[in-house]
Amino acid sequence: MKKYKTIVANGCSFVVGKGCSSVPEQRFSKLLSDKLECEEYNIAQSGGSNGRIIRTSFDWVKNHKGKENVLIVFGLTGYARMDVWVNGWNEDADASSGYRQFIFSSRKAKTGFSRKYDLQKNLGVTVEEQNKFFKIFTKYFLNEDERMKKLKRELIMFQSYMKEQLPNSELILFSSLLWDVPKSFKECFNWFEFKNGQTWAEDCGKIRSVTSHPSVDAHKLIADELYDFIEKI
Repeated sequence: MKKYKTIVANGCSFVVGKGCSSVPEQRFSKLLSDKLECEEYNIAQSGGSNGRIIRTSFDWVKNHKGKENVLIVFGLTGYARMDVWVNGWNEDADASSGYRQFIFSSRKAKTGFSRKYDLQKNLGVTVEEQNKFFKIFTKYFLNEDERMKKLKRELIMFQSYMKEQLPNSELILFSSLLWDVPKSFKECFNWFEFKNGQTWAEDCGKIRSVTSHPSVDAHKLIADELYDFIEKI
């Protein structure tokens, strides 16, 4: 097996390890780094979109240019989540602009941004404006097939940049919550397939935590299976 010095994991709450009782010790990236005897970086964020995964991973590579033998693992999330820039965000009385995670989902229609964010409080957006924007965007500007194509292009560009900046590096992808990924998409990458479903959410099934996230046992299982997968790269 190739000797890695560093593992970098990125994704949403599944990769963060939200279903574990003790983070970071029990999440798969730490378990995998222990098996590979290398350093772990986990830069995932709960509610994070695929856009955020790629953006923050570009930043990590840029800040660690020249680092050798790096293994980067992405747990891709649902296409309805988006990485968006917000002007004048006011959170805890600290006004600042920055990236936030917007979720175009009927379940989030009243908030838009993930649960801890409030558009009315932080941006002064009325409920009527918010729901109107949500409905217009999802009806006229959101297409799953096109978002999948865009994601594929961005991942190919990231993989090329990563290999240029980090000698002897590898990228592994799997789906935490991204459904119906085309075969032509997977063939462009080191794609890890689950034994019991398309996504980690489906694969972990009965071994989810009370929060419906992968449990400690699910993290142990994927760490073991990823280790076996890495041996074949």
